[in-house]
Amino acid sequence: MSAIDKDPCACKLACHIVKQQFHDICETACRTLLEKGISSAPELARGSGLRFAQLHSALLVLIQHNYVNCYLQSEDANPRRPPISIPLYEADLPAILQSLRKPSLLVHIRDESLGPASTTPGEEFTAGEVNEVIMQSLLEQGRLRLDQLINSVANKLDKPVDQMRDLLQRHFFGLVKSRYIERAPGCAEPPPVPFQHKKGARKSAPKPGSIEEAREQANQSRKLSRAAYEKERFKLPAHLVLAAKREQGAPEPAKKKRRMGGSTATNEPSKEEDDKDSLVLWRANREEFNKRLRHAACIDMVQQKNGPDCAAVLKAMLHATISYETESKAEQSQAVSQEAVASYAKELQDMDPEYRPPADIPAALRELAEDGLQPISYTGEGPGGSLYCVNMQTIIRRKRLLEMEAVIRQRFGAHGLRVFRLLLLHPQLEQKQIAEKAMLPPKEAKELLYRLFKAGFVGLQDVPRTADHAPSRTLYTWSVNNEAAADKLAAELYKAAFNVYVRCTHEFEQHKEIFDMCKDNNIPETLQRTHGKIIGQVIRSTQMLDSALFRLDSQIAALNDF
Repeated sequence: MSAIDKDPCACKLACHIVKQQFHDICETACRTLLEKGISSAPELARGSGLRFAQLHSALLVLIQHNYVNCYLQSEDANPRRPPISIPLYEADLPAILQSLRKPSLLVHIRDESLGPASTTPGEEFTAGEVNEVIMQSLLEQGRLRLDQLINSVANKLDKPVDQMRDLLQRHFFGLVKSRYIERAPGCAEPPPVPFQHKKGARKSAPKPGSIEEAREQANQSRKLSRAAYEKERFKLPAHLVLAAKREQGAPEPAKKKRRMGGSTATNEPSKEEDDKDSLVLWRANREEFNKRLRHAACIDMVQQKNGPDCAAVLKAMLHATISYETESKAEQSQAVSQEAVASYAKELQDMDPEYRPPADIPAALRELAEDGLQPISYTGEGPGGSLYCVNMQTIIRRKRLLEMEAVIRQRFGAHGLRVFRLLLLHPQLEQKQIAEKAMLPPKEAKELLYRLFKAGFVGLQDVPRTADHAPSRTLYTWSVNNEAAADKLAAELYKAAFNVYVRCTHEFEQHKEIFDMCKDNNIPETLQRTHGKIIGQVIRSTQMLDSALFRLDSQIAALNDF
């Protein structure tokens, strides 16, 4: 669990989001889960004070929208009776908070224009528009079967379902292959393995028949169940795979004779497989979106520092290695050769007419590898020339540092930023040394240090010279802890986002009667003009609040999710 998962402002924001979307009962259940952690239904009923029927309905709604994860915990059973399984529930705080990021996700999926180009009968829609509507349906409704998703998208596009079915299935195929859509995990999965610190981990094998052996076996079972889900996570329905092969001109599968009897069988999906695939629930893959937005942030950082040519090369490298990334916060990408970078740059140019690869790709790669911040690293030679990998975490750390420096400059001025940078370069300095190196009066340096300390951007450590820890015989040194400072700033951003979100909803609730009255066509013209001015002011203020919330969310993503 990260520091943000325990932050009260993040939990308050999540509860308010749930309340605005699903009202009070779901908000009460969500708040109880955030306070108690993984809990069973009886524990939630006692903690929330809700009736069991209300709690059951609230949990169904939250699970449907991927705000709550459901597990099945197997308890140690008596040999004389069958095993006992208890359903457990856990609030997914990052998923709730990422609902603020829906506009960014839809813009990204529209601009990327994945999947095949739209043809008749939907030729009036671009590929990006169709993909955007597909993802919008999943983000709004949570988990859907494929037929439900097709019906929802066809209704949004105002087209007959039978007319759009083939086109939507092709776009769905492309989105699953790109890992934007995944199978929703079942509610019978075991709970996650509890984190165990390395110092507390057992080095020797547990004794046979002991409690430790039973716990280890349970943890192994959880890992195997998770591995089975990962194997099926992006598995497409059999009829879609077969249809895609036929469109690509693949030969029909050969008929095979069975050993028992003389009947023939083909690789065509059976009725049982079709029925099983039709019941699969699909949802938007939050991790993949964070990964793509992380890549976009890396490209933007390189473009600001090294120019458009280096940014184009970095985009080609990330495009080449995206399918090999197994973690959303990977330190480095896979190594890719110069020849592969040139090949993927040409592929990107064919996909995106606005993409402009540099004329000299090897020179751009050398420039990035020789840069002081090391956005990419040279790893050796290969069949396709020099091999390079992208240091994504290094670029994101630089972006986090720039975000913190911008906040420090705004709140503490240029002198505060100078002190912060000095401690980054020279940690563990005394107050007198800081005043001298930063060329500041001792009194001003002291005030800045304590203001920065109160805000959580610097830390203070005492080094006693005697055993009694007397202040007169103790050295006090100042330093910067980047991770702690980033967590502190993220907590403040969550608090600001909560205030902006509450103010935005308050604006609408305050003028709700006017909005309802304007829907009535029988009100006098003078009232229409007066109410029209008020509505215009409300719309302008909410647009400003929405843009502020968007900027806060982008900063939160850089500090917490990337």
